Amino acid sequence: LQVRALRWGHALVVRMGDTAADFSTSYCDDDTFPLSLFDAAESPAGTELCVGGEGFGRLLRPEDVAQSHGRLSVPSTFRVVVTSTFDADRYSAVLSDALPLSLLQPMLIKANEAPLGEALGAPRSQQLQGDRTSLFLQS
Repeated sequence: LQVRALRWGHALVVRMGDTAADFSTSYCDDDTFPLSLFDAAESPAGTELCVGGEGFGRLLRPEDVAQSHGRLSVPSTFRVVVTSTFDADRYSAVLSDALPLSLLQPMLIKANEAPLGEALGAPRSQQLQGDRTSLFLQS
């Protein structure tokens, strides 16, 4: 999944919901899902990765880059976004052991307070409903 996001420059969304999956110590591994994915300073956006290479190149399998001679150019639009449904006053306490919060920028999205979707012409059915606390990489 992350290789597809890297290839096309999509946002890699980690949807925590109401859980605190332990990315800091349990789920991350340099060869499969590096913790550095959460670090904007380490982002591979706008770079070229080589299969078996350093850093994010370790995520690539030969079949991922067979048609591009072992290389993958990562568009500069690649981002990592972490979302959760924890309240603004609880997210830090709940997620501090699960994620490197010092590398993330918290953002609270409240429903029905900002008519941005309507201003952009999005139908109500496609707009965010309910309160969400989202975290995204600092730029």
